[in-house]
Amino acid sequence: MDKNYRYSILVFPQKVEDNRLHFNIVFLPRNRDPFLPTPTGVLATPSAISFADLIPQFEAKIVPGLEELPVDNGNPTLPLPKAITVDTATKKAALLQAIGTSFGGQINNTGADKAEAPKPVSQTVRKYLPLSYRNAFNFTGPRHKNAVTDDSYHCAMRDATPNLNPKTVDKLSWGKVFGYIMRQPLLAKACGFVYSSSVELEPAWFEKGGYLFVDLANADHVAIQNNSWTMPEDGAFVKRFAARIPKLKAGENRTLFAPVLFPVLHSFGGVVTEPKAPWDAIFKEMNAYDDGFAKVVHSNQPVSLNLLAEQYDGAHPVHEAGIRLGMCGRWQRILMMPASG
Repeated sequence: MDKNYRYSILVFPQKVEDNRLHFNIVFLPRNRDPFLPTPTGVLATPSAISFADLIPQFEAKIVPGLEELPVDNGNPTLPLPKAITVDTATKKAALLQAIGTSFGGQINNTGADKAEAPKPVSQTVRKYLPLSYRNAFNFTGPRHKNAVTDDSYHCAMRDATPNLNPKTVDKLSWGKVFGYIMRQPLLAKACGFVYSSSVELEPAWFEKGGYLFVDLANADHVAIQNNSWTMPEDGAFVKRFAARIPKLKAGENRTLFAPVLFPVLHSFGGVVTEPKAPWDAIFKEMNAYDDGFAKVVHSNQPVSLNLLAEQYDGAHPVHEAGIRLGMCGRWQRILMMPASG
């Protein structure tokens, strides 16, 4: 499954300023050696150069209106294409080589194209909702089964024992190395994972909202991408994820944020299979957070010698421990839905 897949392109809108829509592009290779070319024959096309040597050319694509999910029909004019420019990561190959060398040959990509097996429910992350959060708005109860308000968090912290035999990892996959790179914004840009760009807005684009995604425009990669669409069961060569853009008023500057990214669908024989999802909840979240601002900000200061206590229990704190700040917002996430091609 998805044996054609080599790259993902994601769009993160930032702001509208002086009639220009500013956004970041995240260009991620699959979890494999970035110096390996696309294997000849996988897509019955000539081998593409490696990620490390690729100088990507990008093209923005605009889908006016919110009536449908973002679809690429293979038509050269729909969605609306728009040439964009980005700064070239001129030292990408050298940096990736140096990073790989720094691990002393400890990067092992055996079977790395396969995702790890899902963790059992017992190992999923749980979140304690503090009293300061619950008092900040009309809280009635957790909306997620992994959010708790009981004493399970306090018990876990109190009963925790140090791990005297920590597990060590002798080998890393390139995918994990890419993850470390993405944690450092400047390094991510220098290694060709993140690019910044903008496009001048036209009045009809987003007067009713719409979608924005980015394509690779390199001629050889376009040919491979088009060929991958003939084999949808093997996945697209480049998976693209679109940002939903809200209604924009002409001449108005504003911040933008897309808490959910949508996979770009493809039309096969004029038919588009739209994935099933709780769209009402998803679009409600999109509308609430499209400005990028948190909605419930809360803070507290230790009131007891016991730092886990949230109410005064007669034991005053003896040291200044600072102020804890929290907020209810939305990290940007990808809506990973089954999609043809």
